[in-house]
Amino acid sequence: MPKVPDKAQKLHFVAPRGEISRRRLLHSLVPKYLAIPQIERLRCAGQRCELCRRSCAFEAIVTDESGVSIDNAACRGCGLCIGACPRGAIVYPEFSLSELNLALERMLLNEGNAAQPKVVAMLCQSSRCSVGDTEDTAFKHAGDLLPLEMPCLSMSSPWLMLRAFDLGAQGLALVCDSERCPFRFDAERWRGTVRFIQALFSHWGIQPERLSLLGKGDLEGELLRFEQAMTGLAPISLRPSGALKSPAEEVTLSALIQDMGERLGATPAGTISAGTVPFGKLALDSSQCTGCGLCAADCPTGALAAVPGGDSCGLVFHQERCTGCGLCIKVCPESCLKLERVLELDKLGGSQQSIMKGDFVWCKACGAPVAPRAMVEKIRANIAAMGGNTSRLELCPRCKMGAKPKPARRAGM
Repeated sequence: MPKVPDKAQKLHFVAPRGEISRRRLLHSLVPKYLAIPQIERLRCAGQRCELCRRSCAFEAIVTDESGVSIDNAACRGCGLCIGACPRGAIVYPEFSLSELNLALERMLLNEGNAAQPKVVAMLCQSSRCSVGDTEDTAFKHAGDLLPLEMPCLSMSSPWLMLRAFDLGAQGLALVCDSERCPFRFDAERWRGTVRFIQALFSHWGIQPERLSLLGKGDLEGELLRFEQAMTGLAPISLRPSGALKSPAEEVTLSALIQDMGERLGATPAGTISAGTVPFGKLALDSSQCTGCGLCAADCPTGALAAVPGGDSCGLVFHQERCTGCGLCIKVCPESCLKLERVLELDKLGGSQQSIMKGDFVWCKACGAPVAPRAMVEKIRANIAAMGGNTSRLELCPRCKMGAKPKPARRAGM
């Protein structure tokens, strides 16, 4: 595989199942190189973010002193980790987001393509799924469907599904038999993603059945019936737009949703809560928050950020950046955060919101910053409840130890 770096290749054998031809049996005995994902360290959030590791069914993502990496021997190349990474730090040679987007553009923007209406079918390459043997696939008999293959259907993210319609698809069939999937595909979680897109379509006035899940029973018949159903629907009318001509990796899901809504002339307001929503809405109980900032430090997308400045401290939340991963909830020592998986359409393209604001306690001896006042007051209450002495709480560590204080200036002075 000359175009794929050596570290992103592994040698493997194809293990056929069921009755096969002698030709395919001999072909399967020849080892092949398989392209697998790799992690770009500069983009990775590091060990504090474990979303990719939690998504891997084969425990192929490992963390050590050097950071996060993929174990080539354990990786099967399903690509599920790519959708789990909120920072785009996992790249998959031959199946990157840019390459899959380019394949869609070639199919849907090609004026010479006679398929009308243009209906895309996303399917996994594995011959173990119900798509059939690659030498005798049902797509040979499925009319004008435009197939887009990927290692596993788990790679068909909400972005990729919407992008197909953004480029002019009138229908999208997702083809996979999860019960026979060699990658232990979590079908229920994925069906939640499909329900989210269908709910978004309903809000936009698009028939939700334009996105359908196929793969059991008579696949050839299912595909033909789906194509015929799309032919009977009025075309989706999208106004022209040049807003999304940037590289695919630079176009966020929120930007794609906002652009499509504007081109459809849909109501910009509304709430989508059905299915597995890839966005989150955060609420904070300010009476319990101590302003420690651990939640912001562990947010992999920057949706939650600490904003110290002058004599104050605070937290701001940018809803369109939140993927609903829940890492902030997990790390909060006060359990004062509440996360709801929901998409508020009028928040797309909006500004960040302040969800917590407080002031600092400064050292009485030298003027150095000590801690957020809410944190100091909570510690004071806990110590007082145990009958302890709280007189030294408003001293910095250096002054508490009796060291000679150094003159300090407050920020902004």
